[in-house]
Amino acid sequence: VGTPPISRTFIIDDGKPSGSYTAPAAAACAAAPGFDACVNTLPTLAGAVADQGNVDTQNTSIKNVRLRLKDNVPATGGQDYWNGSAWAAFGGASDILLATVPAGVNFNWSTATLAQGGMRDGVDYTLLLWGEDKAGNKETDENLMVQRSFVYDSRKPTAYLLHPSSGEVYLDLNTITGTA
Repeated sequence: VGTPPISRTFIIDDGKPSGSYTAPAAAACAAAPGFDACVNTLPTLAGAVADQGNVDTQNTSIKNVRLRLKDNVPATGGQDYWNGSAWAAFGGASDILLATVPAGVNFNWSTATLAQGGMRDGVDYTLLLWGEDKAGNKETDENLMVQRSFVYDSRKPTAYLLHPSSGEVYLDLNTITGTA
């Protein structure tokens, strides 16, 4: 009588997970062409991360989902990443954990307390998203991470009426001019 053969099942996964945003939705920003949005508060982030290298559809291979908030016009040289409490040079604290397994590959995360007080009016920022799978594959190149750029606009617009002048009496009013 021989020893029965032993079999092992395993997956070789050398692909990096990919991600996408479902919120905030990309919307044209007339005040800043070339950006995905103009916002006056940081919205809730939502999206998904998928691991194309995982052939086991019954189990997720995503280990975690992470985010970076980058100031594209830093006020202080090199202090361009939010570390959870302040703007700082890039480091491990720049990678903010959004979700871990078993929460799954979908994420819904409020950014309301992320950096609201530390953001400057009229400055453009980029959210960088990526996932890491259980095999340790993750994107490390910011240029290849899923990006959402936006301009933070917290200042209320102002408008001025130039014509007609205050206190004047007119028979008819053909022209109204002003600035905004």
